[in-house]
Amino acid sequence: MKIIVLVIMLVLVAYIFWQRWLLKQQSYDLANLEKACDGYKSQIQNMAIQHQSTFNALQAQKLMLELVGSDLNKVIKGDYSVQPVSEKEMKDIKRKVMEITGKEI
Repeated sequence: MKIIVLVIMLVLVAYIFWQRWLLKQQSYDLANLEKACDGYKSQIQNMAIQHQSTFNALQAQKLMLELVGSDLNKVIKGDYSVQPVSEKEMKDIKRKVMEITGKEI
């Protein structure tokens, strides 16, 4: 009977140590996942910043084409003709470019 109790206790102690080892392993894995998530988060933020700057550059280019009296769709189709732009439109376009780029043209 004592041997059975001793075996059961040894099994329980081994089970407890195994559970502790599993918890340590899971903590280690969780720490690695958190590091990976932080890395992905910074990559996503960088991609968003890059996308925004590309979008801003495209918007500024569209406005500059309007400044000479054309537009992006016409240029894409191969029509490079320009039309005169009124002074009011020119000031408005320059203001919009200034808002986007932060630089005066």
